[in-house]
Amino acid sequence: MTYDAIIIGGGPAGSTAGLLLARAGWSVALVEKQQFPRAKVCGEFVSAPSLQLLHELGIDESLVQSAGPEVRSLGLFVGGKRVVTEMPHTQTSGYRLGRAVPRERLDLLLLTEAAKAGAEIWQPWSLVEVSKKNNSFYCTIRSKESSEADRLSSRLVIAAQGSCGHRSPLQQGELSPRASDLFAFKARFRNCDLSPDLMPLVMFPGGYGGMVYTDQNRTSFSFCIRRNILEQCRHRWPNRKAAEAAFAYIRQSSAVVSQVFAQASLDGQWYSIGPLRPGVRTCGCGGIFFVGNAAGEAHPIIADGINMAIQSAWILCQFLVRTTPSEMEDQTLAIISRLYAKQWMREFGPRIRSGSLFATIAMSSKNMWGGFLCERLPRLLKLGAILSGKTRSIITPMNSLPHFSCVQPGEIG
Repeated sequence: MTYDAIIIGGGPAGSTAGLLLARAGWSVALVEKQQFPRAKVCGEFVSAPSLQLLHELGIDESLVQSAGPEVRSLGLFVGGKRVVTEMPHTQTSGYRLGRAVPRERLDLLLLTEAAKAGAEIWQPWSLVEVSKKNNSFYCTIRSKESSEADRLSSRLVIAAQGSCGHRSPLQQGELSPRASDLFAFKARFRNCDLSPDLMPLVMFPGGYGGMVYTDQNRTSFSFCIRRNILEQCRHRWPNRKAAEAAFAYIRQSSAVVSQVFAQASLDGQWYSIGPLRPGVRTCGCGGIFFVGNAAGEAHPIIADGINMAIQSAWILCQFLVRTTPSEMEDQTLAIISRLYAKQWMREFGPRIRSGSLFATIAMSSKNMWGGFLCERLPRLLKLGAILSGKTRSIITPMNSLPHFSCVQPGEIG
């Protein structure tokens, strides 16, 4: 079966790309290995610029109805110290503040809308092999329910399968264990002592986390912790699961966090993922394009994973839909790849760099810098929000985007 585009991964990045291309008249195959709705380790915060993109797609109202309240304040919890400041508003009209949205709801809604637009959904199917012949990609996929195999072909492939878990044929190399590897955990709680409009950053030795009000008056708490610190926690609390041991360590490290969860009760279970390897990967070449975490990942400390996923897919598709599938020759694909990479770095490079800086501060051995900044520079919270894209609109008028003719043949990588 031949399509104009094959998308691997049905999360926010893949479904956004599938929705945009299908609405532009492209034939799209979207391959997702898990059934939805599915639980996902995620901070669950959707920024105002991303809500504006969802508004452009016509699906924001349904989403906001099941979201948490507007996040009007930022916080920093370090040990026994607490600092709260105002969340900066976005620079454009429309949505001014972000909200927390359950991933189960967001992922299912985006995938459903992609299907309504005409994308053919292969779910639960996983990618087994990718090969290229005569300027076309051939993707062998297999059903996770029946083990049936099928083969799809297309001139281009969009990789949106994230960065963790099982290595797909579109990902290169294996991850060797490192002491600095980050493992992420998430759970939801009820009866937390937390203001509904506050999103605090939690800093503790060897890791960081964040909490935010989500749907049904629940608080979502997610955190990242270094591999070596997690091993110490498991040794210290040998009768507890990894998430529970790490949570006990965080509460012991921070009097403020302990107070927030003093009367709280776990709603559901803990979820985990890892190891995380934040950084720039690749935007793609030769007809394979990467979006979301597959292209690059910022430290979760800046709460921008969902936003980078949706926004990177939006940027890529704005270039793709300026031509037709029949015009996708090697030269055109190379130009689009170059333009997409430039725009990607412009939008997300500062976020990845700032996230790395803040994560280094947060995970310092005794949080010395965190305490110093907490007391003297609360404006750093606002600066972090601005650097991580919470106030910058990603919507760019089509006539202001660089045209294909702006890229000379000698510039094409």
